[in-house]
Amino acid sequence: MSRRSINVANASHKNPIPSACRIGNIVYSSAIVPRDPVTREIPPELSVQVELMFAQMREVLAAAGATPDHVIKVEIRMLDSSQRDVINAQWLQMFPDPQSRPARHIARAQLDFGQAVQCDFIAVIE
Repeated sequence: MSRRSINVANASHKNPIPSACRIGNIVYSSAIVPRDPVTREIPPELSVQVELMFAQMREVLAAAGATPDHVIKVEIRMLDSSQRDVINAQWLQMFPDPQSRPARHIARAQLDFGQAVQCDFIAVIE
């Protein structure tokens, strides 16, 4: 099996790393930063950042040949992990079936560039 870089313009990085990497049926993402796809800025509102983060996650999944149904684990880092309700609103939209949700972990973190949240994920494509 060979490694394949997944590059998505809206989830690109300044450093020479891809948006995600796929080997066989496994996809690992790099950090998904809540950047506005048009302005390339990070908006100050947490709710907007969370919407952008989940939208970019969908884009990276699609570029890797996956869907949210293939996600097995999501790691979320937040400046203030007590604001999980903002995450949960988007989480329930992306993963509505309580019998089919990926594992998730939220951790408090010091984030750069005005980010209040970021994530990465693991997906297994059937």
